Amino acid sequence: MKTLDWVKSQELPTGGLAEFPGGKAYPEVTGYMIPTLLDWGEIDLANRLADWLVSIQNPDGSFNGTDGKAHVFDTGTCYEGLKAAGRNSAADKARAWLMTQKVDGFYNVRVLGLLGGENILPPESLHIPNYLRSHYFAYYLEGLYLLGYNDFVKEQLETRPRGMQPYFIHWPNDDTDTCATAQIAKLRLLLGMDADPEISILRSLVNSDGSLPHGLVNKKQVLWPCKYYLDVEHLLQQQGYDDRWHKVREWQFTQFDIHLGKWQAPWKPFGISGCFRVRNDPEFLYEAVTSHLPYLDEAVIALQPSDGETNKVAIELTKEFPKVRVEYYPVAPVFITDPEWPEVPENSIRSFVYLSNWALSKCRFSWIARIEADVIGLSSFSKIVERIKNEPQAKRLYGRVLLNLAGAKRDRVSQSVPRNGGWDECVFPNHPDYHFTRRPKYEVLENPNESECMGWSALHLKRCKKDKIGWNNETYVPFDREHVAGALREYNRENAYPGPDNPLGEECLFERQE
Repeated sequence: MKTLDWVKSQELPTGGLAEFPGGKAYPEVTGYMIPTLLDWGEIDLANRLADWLVSIQNPDGSFNGTDGKAHVFDTGTCYEGLKAAGRNSAADKARAWLMTQKVDGFYNVRVLGLLGGENILPPESLHIPNYLRSHYFAYYLEGLYLLGYNDFVKEQLETRPRGMQPYFIHWPNDDTDTCATAQIAKLRLLLGMDADPEISILRSLVNSDGSLPHGLVNKKQVLWPCKYYLDVEHLLQQQGYDDRWHKVREWQFTQFDIHLGKWQAPWKPFGISGCFRVRNDPEFLYEAVTSHLPYLDEAVIALQPSDGETNKVAIELTKEFPKVRVEYYPVAPVFITDPEWPEVPENSIRSFVYLSNWALSKCRFSWIARIEADVIGLSSFSKIVERIKNEPQAKRLYGRVLLNLAGAKRDRVSQSVPRNGGWDECVFPNHPDYHFTRRPKYEVLENPNESECMGWSALHLKRCKKDKIGWNNETYVPFDREHVAGALREYNRENAYPGPDNPLGEECLFERQE
């Protein structure tokens, strides 16, 4: 992780972590960075830092701040790091010194939490001044969390603005505080609260070298926000946050997060959205869209980075047909034929599964027809439309059977595989219950409810593409009624026909012959 690498780069030759690039060693942050580094498996670095803390500890057990004076807060964080690293003797000395000090005030409640103290005033009795820094207020809440005041901490968190935190909790100020944002995010996660706005802004603030700025105005790179940001990312890993397919993994692309609330919303207007996932596929795109358009309320083209011809066709469709809309996806995802397919997380921007779910979430109407850019619709598609109109609230997936044409002139049919299975092209309710998941060698649309195959309704032109003619060493036969029926008869012996219509082919299959 880049932020972890940046933190590691701040280790000084003389020991400790620099407070900022070019700065001097900072015992306070070095101390409370040790548990974070241990969480991330950086055991050697954590041990070096702990040894350095032991070497600079004052004889009375305290630790100095950057001003050269012993401080309660600094000693508390060093105690935290020494204890986590198993330097018990030094940790005990630090604790003994802390027990002789007056540990009070908002800033030091965190130290009381680390010590397991109980003798503090009830938090609701403390007056919180408007000019208190959000960063210090977050330390205060963290200490109360460690002391078990969870309900009070939750109440206080609910009063905070969402996303980026201001520099002061109430006092007017132009700047913001990245560390306070990460601290609030961590507390919200620990208490089972939503932290998505804070996580999104934090990920967007990570610099290219992995560092984090002090705030939106003061962009100085400092160490302390990195500690809490790393804690947040570690909690997210533990909680499975980055396994949620509706949140894209890479922070740079959080604008492509799937808006799950909108997708789940029941108020979508009745109708059918055609969803076309397209990349470098111009040959039959125009015909695929226009052949289905009479039966659709909109056609959504999820356009990945593509060649000029594909982009040209997509734009022409939007200009010619108001019902056609292009949604641009930022990267070319890893496809099922790529060796990386099993390795890419489902919620990565590079995942074809994530693209597919993102495309579905962009559909506006209450039903979705999943259609590939080389599938030509037939008039029999109207049977599905009529069924949906008659049962608009049904939770059902309708399958479609496609005839596999072949050859540059579309005058052949695959004898080896004359039709598809009847479920790849389908129509289903527009709801995240129907979403794509990854399998070892392919993707699949999750269908939690009943299915019904409606039979023939399209022609598949994959084997008519220039680079797919003769694909998989299949044999072809002429595209006429006799040969279609013969190929299907043979194929159906091993593969049961799923539709209610003629398993040897309907007349609609020939309606588009020139």
